[in-house]
Amino acid sequence: MGHGTGAAMTVEERTPQVGARLPVEAVSRHPGPMERAGPAEPRNVPSPGPRDECVSIRNLVARLRADYPSADAVTVEVTVRTAYDVFGVANLAAGLFQGFPVSTSGSRTAVAERAGARSQLTGVVGAALIVLMLVLAPGLFRNLPQPALAAVVITASLSLADIPGAVRLWRQRRTEFLLCIAAFAGVALLGVLEGIAIAVALSVLNVFRRAWWPYNTVLGRVQGLEGYHDVRSYPQAGQLPGLVIYRFDAPLIFANAKAFRDEIRRLADADPRPSWIVIAAEPMTDVDTTAADVLEELDETLNANHVHLVFAELKDPVRRKIERYGLTRTIDPRHFFPTVEAAVAAFRLRTGAEWTPLTTAEQPARPKPDTAAPPPADER
Repeated sequence: MGHGTGAAMTVEERTPQVGARLPVEAVSRHPGPMERAGPAEPRNVPSPGPRDECVSIRNLVARLRADYPSADAVTVEVTVRTAYDVFGVANLAAGLFQGFPVSTSGSRTAVAERAGARSQLTGVVGAALIVLMLVLAPGLFRNLPQPALAAVVITASLSLADIPGAVRLWRQRRTEFLLCIAAFAGVALLGVLEGIAIAVALSVLNVFRRAWWPYNTVLGRVQGLEGYHDVRSYPQAGQLPGLVIYRFDAPLIFANAKAFRDEIRRLADADPRPSWIVIAAEPMTDVDTTAADVLEELDETLNANHVHLVFAELKDPVRRKIERYGLTRTIDPRHFFPTVEAAVAAFRLRTGAEWTPLTTAEQPARPKPDTAAPPPADER
């Protein structure tokens, strides 16, 4: 009995009485007076630090995050250059007159949209109302609880959650879905700046991952289709004896040059050994100096084994880089062709090779115009 009485007293002591003041923060009154607008004195301007740079990056990201969804809602074209130009001018003006940094808010944008806003005039009207409130009625919202404002923001921000978009990412590309979840978790658990930093770092790593291991394949000729096609999509594609057509779907840079070299060596060591390896180089938008050194070494190794490295459809800017690197001293200038078809024709003229015949049963059916080829492995 005594124990029960003590427990009841403990509960009673912890239960707030009717009329008791709970620790709920209110908006409170503006302290006043209003600051005088004018240029800041140099001695009052603090030196910028890393935190300021982080805030600037956060503001830029938030700017675009608020712009694009709202622009989609009202079918307005928004360009990154225009948004950043306006953003910079507004911040310069605010800095000259001791104003706050000009930022944006997805929640404010959502509140305005749900209230029916459709133009930039909404911001002008909102600013005018804030000025009137500060001048004429600074204590109007002093007793408004902060949780009430939070409820308004949370309710409006729910419209920013793109659940169907996340489901679409999960179905179409799991890697980007994981990046989305990582960014969300970083912002929710660590804060806006930390979450953005995590999202940017993971996105950069994903770009490097795709550059390190780009999609690559061997091409062949498919009866009834023009051009040369992926043998993974068309396993029965025809091949010319002694010729390999290889496509590398990325710029050739330091990150993937050795992977490119290893794959070419593997193709050159096949049985029977090819005499020409034609690089369908249209996807190669760049060749850096590290890749140039690898190409030079690779060509010398292949030449020693009587295998020629041939380039087709190489873009003119990339071809000029190769010439500037001096690669044409080892790679025969005659081994550059404007198209894959021209390279194949030159090989056939030189060797007299004929396409490997395909039986009727082996010939693939012509794909329908609206049917896409199977996606590459890195797109799944």
